[in-house]
Amino acid sequence: LLKNNGVLPFSKSVKRVAVIGPLANEKRIVGSWYCAYKPEETVTVYEGVKALLPNAEVVFENGCSLDFTNNDTSGIDKAVDVAKNADAVILCVGEDQSDSGESNCKAHLSLPYAQKELVLKVCEANKNTALVLFTGRPLVLSDIEKSVPAILNMYFPGTEGGNAAASL
Repeated sequence: LLKNNGVLPFSKSVKRVAVIGPLANEKRIVGSWYCAYKPEETVTVYEGVKALLPNAEVVFENGCSLDFTNNDTSGIDKAVDVAKNADAVILCVGEDQSDSGESNCKAHLSLPYAQKELVLKVCEANKNTALVLFTGRPLVLSDIEKSVPAILNMYFPGTEGGNAAASL
């Protein structure tokens, strides 16, 4: 837990939860040993939240691409609309698991442009938002940190990562 301005833990009695982001319903959260994992055995955050809160309406929206070079922000407006109508928002951003590990270097340790825009606009739309970060290295968050009420760094949590994120 990197930051919590009283947002976490979310109440288990929420009626509508938005799970947003390019890593919200993505099985590529296992980590650099992903060559040995079975995607069908991996639980996404969206799946974990749905399982944890069976009586709540859990809505998923991508918002933007996971691809570091894709700056397309055209999906952000739909994600913002979903966030506006939610009691709680879980915003999942970060790196693809293949971007970390041996022989994977980056010149810049910040989120891609589209993910930054997604974070800023979703947090503006719903103040009851927790950012869940998936990464294999430290990332610079100084350009978004002030806008985000809660930040949870999951690194790459493995096949049960979606259940763990939902519980946290």
